[in-house]
Amino acid sequence: MNFSLANPVLVEATRGDMVESFHRGAAVVVDTNGREIAAFGDIERLIYPRSAIKPLQAIVLVESGALEHFGLGATEIALACASHSGEAIHTEGVRRWLNHLNLDETVLECGTHYPTHRNTRISLTREGINATPAHNNCSGKHAGFITVACHHGNPVAGYIEREHPVQQRVLDVLERVTEETVT
Repeated sequence: MNFSLANPVLVEATRGDMVESFHRGAAVVVDTNGREIAAFGDIERLIYPRSAIKPLQAIVLVESGALEHFGLGATEIALACASHSGEAIHTEGVRRWLNHLNLDETVLECGTHYPTHRNTRISLTREGINATPAHNNCSGKHAGFITVACHHGNPVAGYIEREHPVQQRVLDVLERVTEETVT
């Protein structure tokens, strides 16, 4: 992995007087016209924005009319925009949302992992309960994609594939908002 030394140290984790670890990064500050007013680090380096773009991906849920059509609201927007920790409030919210679409969590293509919330993870393990796709920290975003697919009459299966109409809508939004070509 190539970590650019051009990126300054942004955070140091210490134990007493000793630096245990550090994290480098880059940043750009722009004004309301998109004009760069400050920058540091390797700002030209391509990145994987990962969960940082969830709010942008959720724009499709709103702009498509799916949110309004299905009578969804702030709870679903919050789940679509966030990486949750797998607590009951999150998993129940995702399950309720999918149930509202007459679906269940088996349609989620996000995979399964145990909750990042420590007490929830311990509780599931102690009770011998396996994690489900609703525990995945991205399950809310995926419920949003599924909602858009349902609204447009697209197949739900394969909604995570780049060629799927939902992902094409997401790519269109990302390119429009960032004024960049998504590769």
